[in-house]
Amino acid sequence: MPCRERGRSDDRLFSLLNNSGAQRFPAGLSFTVSYVDTAAGTAGIGANCAAMPIAVYKDVRVGDTVEFAGVMFEMPDLAKKGVWLRQASK
Repeated sequence: MPCRERGRSDDRLFSLLNNSGAQRFPAGLSFTVSYVDTAAGTAGIGANCAAMPIAVYKDVRVGDTVEFAGVMFEMPDLAKKGVWLRQASK
């Protein structure tokens, strides 16, 4: 799923598919997308660690920042098929 920010090489940018597309990390953290509403420009994003819910964000908009396990992530884009998250700069 290509991001609209084409031509940009960024290893901190990753995509999450709509309807439970999960991105898992070695430490046990996983992200899921519960819904994408392109008409409203919002998405629902959650995180689990060791199968325990740690955060749920509803109505996240492009440009919003969310926090998972003490790490800030920005949502730079969304589409019907899913969303993108980028780890925010320190």
